[in-house]
Amino acid sequence: MTLAEILVAIGLVSVVLVVMIGTLIAGLEALQKGTGYNQANIIAQRTTELYKSMEYSSIPVDPDIITYEPGFTVKTNIAEATYPSAGASKYKKITVNVSNRTETQAKSVSVKMIIYLFPDIQN
Repeated sequence: MTLAEILVAIGLVSVVLVVMIGTLIAGLEALQKGTGYNQANIIAQRTTELYKSMEYSSIPVDPDIITYEPGFTVKTNIAEATYPSAGASKYKKITVNVSNRTETQAKSVSVKMIIYLFPDIQN
């Protein structure tokens, strides 16, 4: 083999290796971010389901309730308002923001979930 053939082969192998390593790193980052979104979504769903299972009158109206889950901060905002039509019925708007804490090394994720509860519909 000549020196030129060897240099071309080494060049091709190195290009392929760089592309493969870059793809693996990007895939790992996407997997970490996807896992974070999945965990945050589960926490947000669990929090909203907790309020949906409560009786309407027992749900406290509170501007900011902050709780902590492992690796996540959960900020819940409960506001009461009046729906303009349908006999001016009241409802409660529950907003749940879940974001991972800054001290974790995971990719930054944030999930926001909003539900509206009406006293006539609530069990």
